[in-house]
Amino acid sequence: YRSGTPIFKNFSLDIRVGELTAITGRSGSGKSTLFELAAGLLKPTGGEILAHGSPVLALQLSESALFEEFAADDAAFGPQNRGLSGERLRHRVQEAMNICGLPFEDFADRRIHTLSGGEKRKLALAGIIALESEVYLFDEPTAGLDPKSRLQVMNTLAALAESGKAVVFSTHRLDEAAFADRRIDIERAKKEGCGGEKDSAQKNGLQTVEETDTSLLDSLRRTSSGLYEKASSPLHKLPPPAKILLFLSLF
Repeated sequence: YRSGTPIFKNFSLDIRVGELTAITGRSGSGKSTLFELAAGLLKPTGGEILAHGSPVLALQLSESALFEEFAADDAAFGPQNRGLSGERLRHRVQEAMNICGLPFEDFADRRIHTLSGGEKRKLALAGIIALESEVYLFDEPTAGLDPKSRLQVMNTLAALAESGKAVVFSTHRLDEAAFADRRIDIERAKKEGCGGEKDSAQKNGLQTVEETDTSLLDSLRRTSSGLYEKASSPLHKLPPPAKILLFLSLF
């Protein structure tokens, strides 16, 4: 980053299948960076990241990315774009929504704008779970939720881990971290390490996590951070009344 100081150096970490793992640490300690590296959204300058399949990541406030009209359609967007269709797609979406506490029969045809904040968060998680990965990463999945909704989300993550997946989430709350099977303080891990030998990982059939196309993510980052780049074309230099008249004439 700007300071030139490495976020991770001589860092090693193992995530275990079938466990719910909590990553804790202060803001700026590298939790989100760790998740984006693990999901292939950032490319490490050194070392390797190995996993079974392709890890999927739910970003902070993931419900802000909901855009379909109906709940089931939004949950289906990811797997549909991976080529899933027909009855297999319906079953995948149904299973994911049920795991997240949104019974398919009750919520499939619900319009998204009618859902509560907690229901939208659960729907966003369902869209991630429907991608059917071996490794799930959730960056502060309970941020901004009330206590009841936070508990529902934590139960969802625990159920996912119990189904045999590797599930990792970050949190600032120690009570949520205590909910996990394993807690890793990222700042301590950067100093002491948490296991992870390259040779043993490769023997277990792990593969290198490939870097993915991040153009869409970059555009979302620019939008969410409020980045505004002032343009200087003749059109942009027009005064507001002239822009309005031009728009109306074109319309």
